[in-house]
Amino acid sequence: MADSLKSKNAPEEKLQVSRRGFLKTGAAAAAIGVLGAIKAPSKVAEAAVSNYEYITPKKGQWSKLKPEPNYGGASVSYAEHNDQWLGTSKIVGTVKKFKEKDMGFALVAQGLLGPKAQAGFYTIGIRHPLSDALGWAISPIFGENIVDGQPKPEKLPIPDPEQMSMHIKDVAYYLRADEVGIGKMPEYGYYSDKMNPPMMGIIGGMVPRGTPLHKGAFMDMRRRPEELLEAAQALTPLVIRFGMGQMFSTPPKANPKIILLPLHLPTMLKTADFDKFYWPMFKTIIEAFVANGVIPMPFYEGDWSRYYDHLQDLPAKKTLGWFEHGDPKELKQKLGNTMCILGLFPLTLLQYGTKEECITKAKELLDDLAPGGGYIFSTDKELLSAADGKAENIIAVNKFVMEYGIYK
Repeated sequence: MADSLKSKNAPEEKLQVSRRGFLKTGAAAAAIGVLGAIKAPSKVAEAAVSNYEYITPKKGQWSKLKPEPNYGGASVSYAEHNDQWLGTSKIVGTVKKFKEKDMGFALVAQGLLGPKAQAGFYTIGIRHPLSDALGWAISPIFGENIVDGQPKPEKLPIPDPEQMSMHIKDVAYYLRADEVGIGKMPEYGYYSDKMNPPMMGIIGGMVPRGTPLHKGAFMDMRRRPEELLEAAQALTPLVIRFGMGQMFSTPPKANPKIILLPLHLPTMLKTADFDKFYWPMFKTIIEAFVANGVIPMPFYEGDWSRYYDHLQDLPAKKTLGWFEHGDPKELKQKLGNTMCILGLFPLTLLQYGTKEECITKAKELLDDLAPGGGYIFSTDKELLSAADGKAENIIAVNKFVMEYGIYK
């Protein structure tokens, strides 16, 4: 009886979890539900959340942040038409289909909602913990061997659908959603017309800002492949001339001339399309820079592992390769004799990790990549502001690399 009274009168226990921990845990657990069905069922999800000391919600709850759904008195089924207030929102007319290029993110990307919103769209994604968590979980199932071809009729099994749905809802609640529900997509929920170029191309940076969202290379690869190829070939000399102009527009210096080439598109292409529409022109551009005494430094964004064999054909020991993702041992083995390797140290670790975690990762990269030379320690993305890394982590990593990362 005493225990019962104690439990009833005890103050409600508050949820104690940091913003970073909650976002990364919720997103990782939600995404890992799909990965777990492919590789290592529920044990993977358990491992993902245990790293953040996250206690999973009880069975039968709506979610952890909201054990019971509360629609504020509004009756909700499909929200096709509902003039009752739901949090801060009210649907005052029948929902109609519209074109993907008219959605909010597309308008922001084009700069139609102001320069501040556009700048935020292009910069916040790579540094946001939610984006980071989803990115590493999605990348293993993004390959053409998984997404191409006819879908199988049977559904992919999910180890714990109830827990996965709770995590999805809690991430949305933490991001200030009024209310969250998971259900079958109604017909009016699909866009009437798909956007071209696709949103992933815009987020990845391969589409120049201001490009009208009704034409693009992706569609041309299917509708007018030969004309697209001719256009790419015709533009190649102009790209070389532009780059060389940038390099030699200033007085000669003692330091070598290095040109940065951010590369977004290749990881979004099928290998066959990369071979036809991208690689020949890219190789020509690199060879032209090298022949004129310029050191190209491509930023190989995304996962380039399926293109390592291509990169072996670049001029040997004449380029720098800045990599965002990849197995350091495989990179060293395949490209160590071709280029000087940079990157791979996670920027998010400098932001959210401990000094010990940062030093452990730095040692791992130095041990795998430094032997034999041809390596420059650097992060997987550029630090653009003071908020991109904790000062104590940056200082600790720099001190460690200066002491440990020397050739004896």
